[in-house]
Amino acid sequence: MLESEQKAKRWLGKLTRLNPASGRGNCLGKAPHKPLLLLCILDMVEAGEFASKVFTRSPGLVLRFRT
Repeated sequence: MLESEQKAKRWLGKLTRLNPASGRGNCLGKAPHKPLLLLCILDMVEAGEFASKVFTRSPGLVLRFRT
């Protein structure tokens, strides 16, 4: 298996186990927008708007998230 295929399977596994923590049951916190935030970040990475692996809240990210 190619290295890129292994990475794709690894990340797909992480995405399928993403826990948005809806706040029901014994959940301590709520994060219902976690999947949306992740999609915004992936969209920005694909557009080449992140220069490094570390990012902070930016006007571009906030705008994308709110729209």
